[in-house]
Amino acid sequence: MQNILSAILLISACLLTGCSRQGSERDITAIEQNDSLPDIVKSVVRAVAEDDSTGFASLVSYPLHRPYPLRDISDAAEMSRYYHTLVDDSLRRVITGSRPEEWSEYGWRGWSVDDGSYLWLDSLIYDIPYLSRRETAELAKARALDLESLPADLRADWIPVAALKADNGTLLRIDSRQSADAAPAMRLLVYNKGTDPRGKPSRIIPGSAEPDGSMGNPVYVFNDTDNSIWTYLPWSADSTTPYFSVENSDGSISELNVSPVNWIEAIQK
Repeated sequence: MQNILSAILLISACLLTGCSRQGSERDITAIEQNDSLPDIVKSVVRAVAEDDSTGFASLVSYPLHRPYPLRDISDAAEMSRYYHTLVDDSLRRVITGSRPEEWSEYGWRGWSVDDGSYLWLDSLIYDIPYLSRRETAELAKARALDLESLPADLRADWIPVAALKADNGTLLRIDSRQSADAAPAMRLLVYNKGTDPRGKPSRIIPGSAEPDGSMGNPVYVFNDTDNSIWTYLPWSADSTTPYFSVENSDGSISELNVSPVNWIEAIQK
């Protein structure tokens, strides 16, 4: 009797697995046979359905941004290794279980599935706002480590947003307030060259993030006590080099070219 029951359970499991695969395959086929969807959408769905990390990596535009202090993914080889950290079961279900009508085109922004919180693509995947469970845990640890390097009175209620090094050797970091109703919403810490980055900054400048353009990308604006205004543009007009535009109290404007860095590594150097 026990052997018979075991055989029945085994057959049932195989049938259920087969049905699940066939259902998934039907969904994928519906995507692939839909004439309204571009090839990139079909290729992404197929790569994820097949758990093809190399194929998925070939469909990404680099560098692929991850929230600081996580590292951006620089190339296809790195993406292939990172694939299972990023594409977890939740994201896989969204992509492979999607129906054609759940993919929408948003003008020049390209295509996205569901509500736009998972991924964006045009000719390639250029943004993945989604954070996997593993990334979320790693992000929390990285943020804590980053803040621990600051003096104790500068840690509470802040989240690191970016770390930058200027051409003149100045180190800068941007932090966001964790409490939504607290002010200021953002701050800029400036460490002039030669200043100990583990100590008090040369300047602490309050500010805020303002959405810019149809994409709503943030532009960071900081107002110093000397009436100077520091505006950080993560991307310049040619989309290559981030910089600060500094409007001095006398009305003159200067630019400070900066490069993104990892804060912990920068202060160790």
